[in-house]
Order: sequence, then C-alpha cells, then structure tokens
Amino acid sequence: MKKTLLLMSFAFMYCLSFGQCHYVIDMQDSYGDGWNGASIAVNVNGTVLANWGLTSGAAGSDSLETLNGDVVDFLFTGGSWDSEITFQITDPAGNNIYNGGAPSAGSFLNHTSNSTCVPSTVN
Repeated sequence: MKKTLLLMSFAFMYCLSFGQCHYVIDMQDSYGDGWNGASIAVNVNGTVLANWGLTSGAAGSDSLETLNGDVVDFLFTGGSWDSEITFQITDPAGNNIYNGGAPSAGSFLNHTSNSTCVPSTVN
C-alpha cells in the first residue's frame, strides 16, 4: 500500500511540475477525420517552435515548454472543414486561455508565459 501511495504521489508531482512549464492544447474534430490541413503555429520570442494540429482522429493533445516571460504568439492556418474544429489551450499556470472553435486565419492569441521555469544560469 505504501509503495502504491508513493508511486501515485510521484506521478502527481511529475504531472504538476510538467504543467508549470508547458502550454497544453487539447484538440477535437467533430467528424473524427482530423483537422484536414488546419494547424496552429506557436511562435515563442519570434521563432516558430511548434506546429500543432490533429492529423487524424477525433481528439489529441500536444504541449510546448516555455520559460518565464517568453512571448508566445498563436497563429491559425485554416484547412478544409474548419467548422469541425474545437480546441482548448492551457497556460503553464493551468489557466484556460482559449476555448472555442477555429479562429480567423493569422494571429489569434498573444500571451506572456507565466511559466515557473527560468533560463539556466550556467557560466
């Protein structure tokens, strides 16, 4: 019993620490065939570090690690059947910062990371 409790505590702490540095997207497609070419480019401090999208199926998720103070810009590129798309984006602090359908093409959300991760200070 103690080993099970210890393992569960470790798993919880791992998930908690993972969530404090990462933006997370949960993606859905109502028809179940993916986003049909639509995607979200995630720009961090002016550089595209991720392209999120659902290549097949009805649901999926992805994440991206950021550092405290990073400027994060989300840009949507439409595909066919954008009316089937919904998604939620959660910031590193666990706040839902987007919950809805496909936005207009281009930048639809800009956020300053509230991550607890900071740049290393290796000299």
